[in-house]
Amino acid sequence: MAFVDIKIANLPTVRYSRVVTATYLDLVVSVGGIIGLFVGISAINILELFYWCLCRRN
Repeated sequence: MAFVDIKIANLPTVRYSRVVTATYLDLVVSVGGIIGLFVGISAINILELFYWCLCRRN
């Protein structure tokens, strides 16, 4: 019977980098989502308000 002893000289390491890119559109979408979630107003509601106030004065 024989025994084999295997040792690792250096422990393996995992290195990763996370690159986060945020644009102006991401900011607008995030702010709009937060406002819509907590206030209940969306961009369509605001446009509809302008439509009723400006275009439908009859």
